[in-house]
Amino acid sequence: MQLLSHEMGDLGGDYFIPMDITDEEKQLFRASLNKTQPIKSQNKVVHRKKPSPVRKSVEFEEENNFTIDTSIYVANVLADEQLYFHRGGLQKKALRELRQGQLPIEAEIDLHGYTLDQAEQQLRSFLNMAQQRRLRVVHIIHGKGNRSQTEFPLLKNRVNQCLQQAPAVLAYCSAARHQGGAGAVNVVLRTKMVE
Repeated sequence: MQLLSHEMGDLGGDYFIPMDITDEEKQLFRASLNKTQPIKSQNKVVHRKKPSPVRKSVEFEEENNFTIDTSIYVANVLADEQLYFHRGGLQKKALRELRQGQLPIEAEIDLHGYTLDQAEQQLRSFLNMAQQRRLRVVHIIHGKGNRSQTEFPLLKNRVNQCLQQAPAVLAYCSAARHQGGAGAVNVVLRTKMVE
């Protein structure tokens, strides 16, 4: 079929009419075009990003509103003893870098001066904030407890117990010497919530 090009006049552009149609069909075709507008071509396809799902802070709070189960045995540690704990889901290289203090710290909290209950609450709030901001590695200063009047440093052991039971925590270990050594821990957090 051969096509014939015509100027569109008011419609501003070209359209094509087959040559082997009647005059009546041509008039009907032109009449149907009077109510149309040409498409403005930008010669590109625009892909719109799907919005990422919004996680509500309430969900993170639920994840970090754990209670310490005293029936779960967590061995007490001494003041100069190194802490180390990990769950599955973290590569060996990342664990090695964590132990060597090579992972970049994204946030820090110092728990000196708090009672055990206050320190636990501060720790939970800190973990919640870190997950809301999707932070990966955080630094917690708990001190060695050298001035503790008990055999085992209370705050260091409470932090150890809390972190082992916190669903947000993938791994942690005592900090490298230049980051506080046995008086602090570096913690790797989940960046996705536990389902």
